[in-house]
Amino acid sequence: MMKAFDERALFPAVLAICLLGGILSSALSKLPKVEVRVIKVVGGAGDFKAFIAPEELGRSSVVDFSSLRGRESFLFEEGEKVVLWLGPYQLLGVRVYGEDRGEIVVLELRGGGSGLALLLEGLRAGAEVYAFIVDEGGLEIRPLLRVVEKGKLLEFAGRANATDKVQAYAYASPEDFNFSVKPSPKLFVAESEVVDGTYRIRIELGGGPFTKRGKPLLDVNNTLILYTACTYRAIDLSNLTSTRVRVDLLCQPSPP
Repeated sequence: MMKAFDERALFPAVLAICLLGGILSSALSKLPKVEVRVIKVVGGAGDFKAFIAPEELGRSSVVDFSSLRGRESFLFEEGEKVVLWLGPYQLLGVRVYGEDRGEIVVLELRGGGSGLALLLEGLRAGAEVYAFIVDEGGLEIRPLLRVVEKGKLLEFAGRANATDKVQAYAYASPEDFNFSVKPSPKLFVAESEVVDGTYRIRIELGGGPFTKRGKPLLDVNNTLILYTACTYRAIDLSNLTSTRVRVDLLCQPSPP
């Protein structure tokens, strides 16, 4: 699982503003421009999860959950296909609100699912996907994913051992980071669980977290520290030549 600071917590508030502004009124709802296809996931378990669709999925209507391990994400790049595991819920309908790069996709759900997932295609930059879950207790809203403009999504991935997670922090320079001291939580950017010995961290360029003055933290501090409890790597973001970077974080065994 990949976590990008506390961005998900902001989405319900943003959605509430949209509701108050009438963006999500029934008069403005449109037929979905995104392509939504129901697929069967074999071996899936747990609650909602959004995954980067494996290339080999193609037009198949069945996917093994094991092929999705390590591909969970909250941020997606424009043009990527998304496998959205519905968990214990079933789909009632799909609605799209807003225009072009400000689309809000709403999945209307209720309990009673049975191992189904959705394959989403055609999501454009700026799109946000929410689940509206209707039950006896009322309506629950959950943010599921956000789509980033092509070329503005950084991904760091690779092998990691002797740890269950990898964290990313933004420092002004490599010299500002001291491995003997825990990283400052104020400089936290994102984290990823380690799954089957691999991790994947995704970061939006120009996105949050933000400084007290409202600037993107990575615009101010462009040394990214990939950190585990036993090792780290310092990455100079100003010298990157690709938005996809492989970085292995392998801890050396302790001497006998």
